[in-house]
Amino acid sequence: MIKISAFITALILSQSSFAISQAIKQRLKNFRDPFKRNIKILKKSKVKASKRTYFTNKKDQSNILIENLKITGVYLGENRRAIGQSLTDKSEPFVIKEGMLLGPDKVRVEAILPGGIVLVEKVTNVYDEVEYLETIIPISE
Repeated sequence: MIKISAFITALILSQSSFAISQAIKQRLKNFRDPFKRNIKILKKSKVKASKRTYFTNKKDQSNILIENLKITGVYLGENRRAIGQSLTDKSEPFVIKEGMLLGPDKVRVEAILPGGIVLVEKVTNVYDEVEYLETIIPISE
């Protein structure tokens, strides 16, 4: 009788410890370190590039008038770039790449040459014909 009651007691204790260990495992499973990045959430939330929002303090090239544009430098190589600056508000220099649209008139940067940049502007003349005007802005100091 004593052996049976000891066996039953041991069985009850093992069952209760099993239940307690299951409860602890469940709590530890839901536990998250507040100082660790949750990688699972970052992997699940894939945002398309068109819906991303970027904040920057860089000068917007769409507000700069072509008449006030000053080219201060040129980088040559595979990816040609030029450094431009506005004459009116003496803002920080900004990078100009080939194919960019500048100004409110959306003037296209056609080429970046060692001596300056070539801009192409699409305009309509007095006869309602489309013309392309090329403007060359040389490097100035």
